[in-house]
This record gives sequence, structure tokens and C-alpha cells, in this order.
Amino acid sequence: MASILVRAYELSGKASVSFIDVKSSSWSYKPIQALVANKITAGYLDGTFRPQSNITRAEFSVLLARVINENLKLH
Repeated sequence: MASILVRAYELSGKASVSFIDVKSSSWSYKPIQALVANKITAGYLDGTFRPQSNITRAEFSVLLARVINENLKLH
């Protein structure tokens, strides 16, 4: 999902945060970094991003809302 949002909305950037389950050699690393850099997501509280897990409709709705609306981005 990270890759789809990054491509669709032409997001870029690199975050200073890394996740214990996302290696820098992974294909999903750059899109995930772009979402974090753009304050769309911060991952889970346990330091993971869980790139292999399915997300719920609610989680996707939050991500999409944050991409579309600046006021909803993380601070």
C-alpha cells in the first residue's frame, strides 16, 4: 500500500526513523520512508511497520486522508 500511495501522489523523502522489520535492501523501504517523511504514518508502537501484513479499511482510510489533507498529518 505504501508503494501505491507514494506513486499515486508523487511522494518522496527519507525519514530518520527505521523499522526493525524493514531492511534497507527491501523493495518497500523507499516508499515506507517517503510515507514517514511526509508524516503519513509512523508505524506501530513496537518499532515495526509490518509491511507483509494486510491493513484494515480503517487504516487505509487514515493513510489516504493524511495524504489528501495536510491538517490530518502527524505532528
